[in-house]
Amino acid sequence: MAWRGGLCAVLFWCLAQSAAMGMELGGEYTQLLFATDDTLGRRVYTDMHRLRLNGHGGRGAWSWRVSYDQEFWLGGLMRDPWFRSAFARPYPTWLDATATLASGRSYVWRHHLYRGWLRMEHGAWQWTLGRQRIAWGS
Repeated sequence: MAWRGGLCAVLFWCLAQSAAMGMELGGEYTQLLFATDDTLGRRVYTDMHRLRLNGHGGRGAWSWRVSYDQEFWLGGLMRDPWFRSAFARPYPTWLDATATLASGRSYVWRHHLYRGWLRMEHGAWQWTLGRQRIAWGS
């Protein structure tokens, strides 16, 4: 749990240094309320809230981007045992940057690192390290 304090310290440091380092910080809030049938065929209502905080910046050949999510799920699907077990499975990635902060019979609160990378460019070369989107075509 000490890493949470470290993450908060980094976020506050980024806010304090944003003007000096050419950073841009922002975010978005999404709320979805939907109705569906659970595995027993009952109509249930579920409410999902997501707060995504975004930051990016750079200096010279170096640039970076971070997207961090807080999600809160509340309602009927959280009471469905099949959905709960599927929801609790870790993301199928080599770096599972997700943790459940709290959960109960009808809610789950979790957070995760959606994207986060550091890039260095030199001439025609570009090196990127971190959790990033790789688009295989569209």
